[in-house]
Amino acid sequence: MKIPIWALFLPPLAILYGLLVIKRPMCGLFVVICVFFVPLRFGAVTLLQLIGVFTCSLVLIRFLIQKRKLILGNIFLPIFFLGILIVVSLTFTQDTAITFSMLRKWGFNFVFYMMLTNLVTRFRDLKLAVWAVLLVASVNALAGIYFFLTASGSSFRTSGLVENANEFGTLAALAVPLALYHFIYRKDPGRWFHFLLCFVLFGGVVTSVSRGALISLVVVFVFIAIVERRRMLPISLVLICAIALGPFLPSYFYKRIETLDSGIAGTVVLRNESELTVRGHYNKGLIKIWLAHPMLGIGIGNFGHYFVEEEFNTGQRASKKVAAHNLYLQTLAEMGVVGFVMLIWLLTVTMRNAVKAWQRSRDNPERLIYYGGLMMMALTVLIASISGGSILWEDFWLVISLTAVSRQVIEGDAIDEAITIT
Repeated sequence: MKIPIWALFLPPLAILYGLLVIKRPMCGLFVVICVFFVPLRFGAVTLLQLIGVFTCSLVLIRFLIQKRKLILGNIFLPIFFLGILIVVSLTFTQDTAITFSMLRKWGFNFVFYMMLTNLVTRFRDLKLAVWAVLLVASVNALAGIYFFLTASGSSFRTSGLVENANEFGTLAALAVPLALYHFIYRKDPGRWFHFLLCFVLFGGVVTSVSRGALISLVVVFVFIAIVERRRMLPISLVLICAIALGPFLPSYFYKRIETLDSGIAGTVVLRNESELTVRGHYNKGLIKIWLAHPMLGIGIGNFGHYFVEEEFNTGQRASKKVAAHNLYLQTLAEMGVVGFVMLIWLLTVTMRNAVKAWQRSRDNPERLIYYGGLMMMALTVLIASISGGSILWEDFWLVISLTAVSRQVIEGDAIDEAITIT
């Protein structure tokens, strides 16, 4: 068996990277966040899982050597109980291989959350993590725009550098509030860079032609206009420029948008099966599955195994590998009422943390840029998850984990300021 030449460089690179992480753990966190959106995999293991587990393990070992007390954070319990529920589902799951892969994903998400909670304890650390998200989203948006402009087909949907167009659209949409808050509150000339960045990211949403991402972006933009009405001038400028770009948007984008009202009706109103969209069929199937398995569900990742059965299928062609495309109903069907309660607990505490951090930073524009942007980023993901995602989707966990630590960061900074004043 021949070994590629590039593989010979992996061991020394891994050693150098490990030394960097041990000395500068925030650099390791920056790298992990960047590879969240790199869809490379080696067999059943993704590049994110390889680098992420390696980095997280080194950071936690560093903490143990230093005898640092681990911070659990206030979403530790719902995450922990979700893991227990996945282990329990191994006793009745249809496909143990899928459930084990989901357990592996949960393990990575759990370790990543622990690393993030223990590393991001000060505002400067939070800024670095947020900039990593903004950087990766912008690079993906630029790549998506380039692929779209160089495509030959008129109905081309780009996926940027990630796996599918809907995920790409969500990634671009969730970063828009971060750029928008910079433009709203910064006073230096650098604000115009973020003004342009808003439209680069908007271009990513457009070229993905993801209706779920577009809806979430519009809802969050309206919400920003309401809560930041004191800064209506820059918000209005962004809106006017976005409207002015309307005639230059691709025709295929408008074709998809024209069917938005019927698409929403066919996805949400589930009475008439002849008018259901594909996702409407999925949603109705999910509800039927949940009614048949109300408490613990069918086991995470097993939707496809049940949707192929006539009892739960509403006339849509299916396979055992089909995805549910609705985080909330999928959790209800695959993890039952117990798992759904854990999800609501997790999201409630996370958003409460974000709102508290946003409220406490209202008098500090520099910090409001990040805390406000994080709160709106989380809201974008929660809305987009109605038409996609999964409770173990790595992108979802990245946003949830970042938002969850915002309160502990602002409280830690408040303690530091009190000590300095004293």
